[in-house]
Amino acid sequence: MIRRVSKSGIQVYVECPRKYYYQYVYDGIGYVNAQDPALDLLIGLGVHAGMATLLETGSGEEAIKDALKDYDLRCAGWEEDQKISISLAYHRNLIIALVWGWYYHHYENFKERYEILSIEKVTPVPLATNIELFCKADAVLRDRLSGHVYVLNWKTLSDTASMEELFTYDIQMWTEALATEGAIGEHVVGCIVGGFYKGYKRDGLYQNGLTLGWRQPQRDGSYLFAVERPTKQSKKEASWVRFETASNDYSLPTQSEGVQGWVEWLDPRSISKYWKWSEPLLKNDEVVEGWLAQQVRRESNTQYILETGSEMDKLEYFEQKCGKPCRWCPYKDPCFMQSDMSTLIKEGKLKPRERYKPMLEEKQA
Repeated sequence: MIRRVSKSGIQVYVECPRKYYYQYVYDGIGYVNAQDPALDLLIGLGVHAGMATLLETGSGEEAIKDALKDYDLRCAGWEEDQKISISLAYHRNLIIALVWGWYYHHYENFKERYEILSIEKVTPVPLATNIELFCKADAVLRDRLSGHVYVLNWKTLSDTASMEELFTYDIQMWTEALATEGAIGEHVVGCIVGGFYKGYKRDGLYQNGLTLGWRQPQRDGSYLFAVERPTKQSKKEASWVRFETASNDYSLPTQSEGVQGWVEWLDPRSISKYWKWSEPLLKNDEVVEGWLAQQVRRESNTQYILETGSEMDKLEYFEQKCGKPCRWCPYKDPCFMQSDMSTLIKEGKLKPRERYKPMLEEKQA
């Protein structure tokens, strides 16, 4: 049996082995939260889908179309809950703003600087006779100035730290660079990270300058958006003037309509922080090879426990990391013996992780 591991699974394992057990391997399939959408994941995947299309076609409109198609497919089934549906519609606009803003303000400079060698190519890396690591580079680029080849990673962020501070020691990105190097037969210097800052979250909604002035939907079907006042006559005067418009009336002083028009109209200097670009993060082959050896040892041990261990053996092996994240973890009740997995599954609080698979197959078709 070949054990296939992924970057996302490794990230969850590092965060909490017990969470990895329940999410990826419990009952051989793994289970995820059935009561609330994984909002951060949905936003990130939507942005990734849009950026892949943008790099492939050069069309901002096509990028938005595919970003929303991916997002809507993954949101299917949540529309019946009014509170969740409003949140999903709001963050739908955030995806539009992030993707369109990058296209409008950054794409031309990017196209002049980099040649695109591949987009979202999956490369399996055999770690051992029974273990494969699947790497998918968001894009592979050649710098037209230096001739160097880099792997590009898109990241949606809620952290304001610099890209170098956040990702300099992300060995898994180096692994993608090493896998790409083997696939193309050419030296890959390292990684570049393109970041999309979502803003800070308040009341379940991400707040930033791209969406504060554009809110959708209102319950009566209208849109609510704001136009920034260029000067204030007094300190007491509002910085924002709010307008409610009919759903088919977009009164923005730009060529585009809706959220796109809003993002185009905003001062580029005031919103530049929402798109970040790292300096090249140079890979260290010896460090990557050591890290891969660690994954082989861990995955071999994991496979042995899954095949031969009792449920108690598995729980002891997949240790529980208690802390602040437990408050919103969907598996906290089994971990703290308030319930068990079978009960949560029977009550519909957890669902098989494969739930998303038919949606993605439909998207690809």
